Amino acid sequence: MKILILDAHSNAALAIVQSLGRAGYELYLAGASSDVISWHSKYPRQHFIYPDPLMDKDLFKNWMLDIQTQIQFDKIIPVTDNTIYPLMELTADTILVNSFILPDKKSFEWAFNKEKSLELASRLKIPVPESARIKSSSWAPQDFKKFPYFVKPVHSKAWREGTGKILEPKIVKTKDELMTCVEEFLDFGHVLIQERVPGKGVGIEVLCRHGEIVQSFAHQRIHEYPLTGGGSSYRMSIPLPPHLMEAAQKLLKEIHWHGVAMVEFKTHQDNFWLMEINGRFWGSLPLAIFAGVDFPKSLIELIFQDKLPLQTNYRKKVYARHLKVDIQWFKANLRADKKNPYLLTRGVFISLLELLRIFTGKECWDHASFKDPKPILKEISKIFTTEWAAFTSKLKMKAVLKDAKKDSFKAINKQSPRRILILCYGNICRSPFVERYLQKLFQNRLIQVKSSGFYNIPARPSPTAFIHIAKEAGIDLSDHRSSVIDHRLANWADIIVIMDGKNWNLLIEFDKKLPAKTVWLGAFLDKKDIEIDDPYSKNESQMREIIADLIEASQSLAKQIG
Repeated sequence: MKILILDAHSNAALAIVQSLGRAGYELYLAGASSDVISWHSKYPRQHFIYPDPLMDKDLFKNWMLDIQTQIQFDKIIPVTDNTIYPLMELTADTILVNSFILPDKKSFEWAFNKEKSLELASRLKIPVPESARIKSSSWAPQDFKKFPYFVKPVHSKAWREGTGKILEPKIVKTKDELMTCVEEFLDFGHVLIQERVPGKGVGIEVLCRHGEIVQSFAHQRIHEYPLTGGGSSYRMSIPLPPHLMEAAQKLLKEIHWHGVAMVEFKTHQDNFWLMEINGRFWGSLPLAIFAGVDFPKSLIELIFQDKLPLQTNYRKKVYARHLKVDIQWFKANLRADKKNPYLLTRGVFISLLELLRIFTGKECWDHASFKDPKPILKEISKIFTTEWAAFTSKLKMKAVLKDAKKDSFKAINKQSPRRILILCYGNICRSPFVERYLQKLFQNRLIQVKSSGFYNIPARPSPTAFIHIAKEAGIDLSDHRSSVIDHRLANWADIIVIMDGKNWNLLIEFDKKLPAKTVWLGAFLDKKDIEIDDPYSKNESQMREIIADLIEASQSLAKQIG
């Protein structure tokens, strides 16, 4: 029996590989990149690299058709939304369609569309956070006063002209942040503005047979990254809460769900709220397997043999840690303001003590296995390499910033610039403002100014709040649309003006020769810190401070060039 597992980059994919590998299945693994730890597992007989669905979903679907025609896998398991969304577009007469382990189209829409999931829950009298649905740009920001809110696109992925975008929920604390965030997400569909409910995240993981739960497991999140709320990097198995199980069963029976799913809740004291339905394998899957519930093996047996799994009395209060992500959580938690009510922080001393749990036999690290040791060893090696690179990068950046003023003046004096390129990350706030401000200063002179950015989706407008504040300063950005830097534009420029260290690193990555003609705009401010913050998602007061810096620096830069 030949099984192909997609999304090799994902945490769940490697858990599936190790589960089915131990069970003796003939496995194959595919992903958009080979630079992933699952590539080092001993179980896959062959690896394949496919076109990234987020870059070109049609090319990916054509690749799937070709590989299935050549090898004829018995089953193909898409693991994440990256591949599930494009493959759900396949029609019933496609040769591939019966090979995939996917939900039917009706069930899919109820589980993968947050708007429909909440609608379903409300109809079934299951509590949900108070939510407003935004369907067009004609909405009233002034109606929202109980900050903070979570802003969520109804789908986690969206494609435009074949190119995909990951749409992650964001927490907003001001009206300006809310307007900017909603405006960004509306380009990709409906948006939910949802109250922030208190409590802990609890997942009810299940395997269903035509709407009936035949295997179940529950976990509670201990560490969430990012700290504002996200996936779990450290979790604990808990007894099945009867009221959450009842709610999950109602939902999944109503949509006739067949396969695996995780129903996510927030719980606080005696209250609970449905957050979403994840109709696929989940990132914390290694915990369920460690506790004794082997969902991948049970799913395959259900599909091929219609064999119902035994509901095991799994181990409670055992833990699993996603090591790479949890290190990021530790660093963020260490720096975080523990009094900030919007952050899910934890005591540093308690978190350090928890590290000793690995020696008790009640904790595992995701994918650590004596039978398949290479993936975890590779992950540990990559962690050390990444952290060391980050440390050395900080040292290098300190040296760059130390000489940035001197080097910026040197570049201008050397080039006598007549063609100026202004860069920032997204080309929707800082760089277009400076571009148009300098064009006003240089009018009637033979100096050309253009702007661009590094973010790879072009034609994006500036945020509404920033347009409003820029207009107060005499700059109209209402018709601006972003562009992406290319070599033609970089070679055109006599000097390239950047805003911060992130721009510097991206510029070096783009072309190592360009720093020689790079100028830091903040070098022309009477300040020690020469990096100019990105105003994106900042409040109006912060935006005004940044625009004041942009104006002052632009005036000084123009004077130096003049």
